[in-house]
Amino acid sequence: MAKIIGMYLALWTGILLSSAAAQSTSFPVPEVIRNNVEFWKKIYTVYPTTAVLIHDMNDLSLIYEVVDLSGDVHLSYRQQLQKVETIKDEYRSYLRDLAKGSLTGHNPRAARVLQFFGASPDPARVQSASEAMRGQFGIKDRFFQGLQRSGLYRDAIVMAFTDHGLPMELIMLPHVESSFNYRAYSKVGAAGMWQFMRYTGRLFMTINYDVDERLDPIRSTEAAAKLLQLNYSELGSWPLAITAYNHGLGGMKRAKALYGDDFGKIYAEYKSRSFGFASRNFYAQFLAALEVANNHQNYFGAVEFHKPSDYVEIKLDHYVTVNRLMEVCGLDLEEFSELNPALRPPVMKSQRRIPKNYTLRLPKRLGLDGYALAGRLGQGSQFDRQIQSDWYRVERGDNLAAIAARYKVTAKELAEYNNLNSPQRIDAGTILKIPPKPPTMLASAEPAPPMASASDAVPAEVFREVTPLKTESPAPVIEPEPIVAEPAVTVTAPAVTTVVTTAPVLSREEREAIITYEGEAEKSLPPPATVAVLPDAGKVSVLPPAPKRSETKKMQSEWITVEPEETLGHYATWLEVSTRRLRELNGLRQSQDIHVGQRIRLGYDRVSAEEFERRRFEYQRSIQEDFFSTYQVDSVKAYRITSGQNIWQICTEVFQVPMWLVVKYNPDRDLAKLKPGDELMIPNIVAINPAATPTIQE
Repeated sequence: MAKIIGMYLALWTGILLSSAAAQSTSFPVPEVIRNNVEFWKKIYTVYPTTAVLIHDMNDLSLIYEVVDLSGDVHLSYRQQLQKVETIKDEYRSYLRDLAKGSLTGHNPRAARVLQFFGASPDPARVQSASEAMRGQFGIKDRFFQGLQRSGLYRDAIVMAFTDHGLPMELIMLPHVESSFNYRAYSKVGAAGMWQFMRYTGRLFMTINYDVDERLDPIRSTEAAAKLLQLNYSELGSWPLAITAYNHGLGGMKRAKALYGDDFGKIYAEYKSRSFGFASRNFYAQFLAALEVANNHQNYFGAVEFHKPSDYVEIKLDHYVTVNRLMEVCGLDLEEFSELNPALRPPVMKSQRRIPKNYTLRLPKRLGLDGYALAGRLGQGSQFDRQIQSDWYRVERGDNLAAIAARYKVTAKELAEYNNLNSPQRIDAGTILKIPPKPPTMLASAEPAPPMASASDAVPAEVFREVTPLKTESPAPVIEPEPIVAEPAVTVTAPAVTTVVTTAPVLSREEREAIITYEGEAEKSLPPPATVAVLPDAGKVSVLPPAPKRSETKKMQSEWITVEPEETLGHYATWLEVSTRRLRELNGLRQSQDIHVGQRIRLGYDRVSAEEFERRRFEYQRSIQEDFFSTYQVDSVKAYRITSGQNIWQICTEVFQVPMWLVVKYNPDRDLAKLKPGDELMIPNIVAINPAATPTIQE
């Protein structure tokens, strides 16, 4: 451990990465992206979040203007964006006039256009520039905050990346993704410090209605290490593997098949509807963040890194409420949530219980282990089962009072239980959870007998202490994590640019879960039939095997319609069968994907239709809760479809809105069958707290 911490301290202050040599080998800077790297260094170190650079997205050295919004603090975030958009429109107008040879403006902005392109430029080039206008917020202040926050997680990141044999340069990626903000949540649903999408995160982490490990800096770091390791083993190049972290492994494998390992060539020549500005610039952003973070004194002066918390981990073997834990431990909600960020809002509000087998974190100063915690909780505070709610999907014409009366609760209770700010208006498609009746809340549990203390069994230099909260045995135990193995205690510090040499063995279904399909609106990303774990994991959790073809008993079947964010892997998990079985039931080929709006046949041999619906509603509700905790819809506008567009492109590239939200505002529209001229209602999204949104989305 001492070696690791010492290595980290040297690394974080930039001593180990001087790094012309390192960058020239594993992390080269192709000539074609040098201007891009310099652009992002300015974004990170020169311009604060009150400045917006209006620039050309194809030539990042072409910056038309830096708009200063520091005097517009009275304006809303949306109004600030509208101001920037108005300025961009003015530049677009001058560029179009110049392309026609009729630019007559004599103001400073027209002069800037002439300065860049001259009085007699190539009309096609200027017309192209008018269509490539982009605004980029500076993030100097947020980058500095990210440097400070990085100290909270430095030990865990170094250990995880050491354990997986990854280059230490990669620990700077969260500067690009989230500025080390573990609460970051993007418009399209990427979450946490490492910005995992749900379909990718499920490959490595627990993500359900109670727990979302994408928000846990420690668990998500372990997952990021596995994903980066996999990307490199498939692509054999760190520029490609890093780009695949944003763009998807499948897309970069296609790019490599066309242009080899030359990232400069891929940047300049690879064409794909999904290989847009963010994907093309992700590697340049990483290189810029690496340079700035390793030389932070030159850009920011002295940085006081935040210190990580001292905590112990106790594995629960019963369901427990947060309210009861805080009561017996004398903790406030803020401190508890900081230590246990993976627990979702319903659990934090004690509408649900902390799940059995969850590894709980508590401050080390409390001196608690499994024995002491069980004693404090007492017999009546540990439960055998989770609190369950009924669910209701709002339909047109519904009102809160009528729904409440149907379930024998008051409208006020229903509104408060669902955190409805405007209970007078509930949109069709909203999923409401019904407050459980008192008998469900009081489900009893077996009492937990005392345990012997495990505190003395943990070596002093172990980074985390794990003690099980068990009822069967008084023996002290240090258990491994249920899926991801704990980093070894004694580790030799790697060379700065250590590379991965062993390719993880994954099935096709496992690989599908991390592939970003390009330009296909209707394609879902099926996670694996089993809980996928790379070879270095501690345990492998496997779903029950699919029924054999020779079985005479037929599965009870039901037809459902695929909704956004749902995959064949989700259905398999909720039904406790394999995706292979669902493919057989629907006549789907091994390489055939399902799409939004498709009718799918399900079987209910292992799970009832009611239980399946409950799990499905929990999943959909969690997506809505996560989104509306960070964003709100402040208006809706009509948008007319043009030739070549599909719903994936409109949601992801044009507006950056989740597809499920667009479905909600277009309930009668078949989004899989859009044609030019069709009109969609698009919700305009604004961040409730812009500082909590990931920087890559600005």
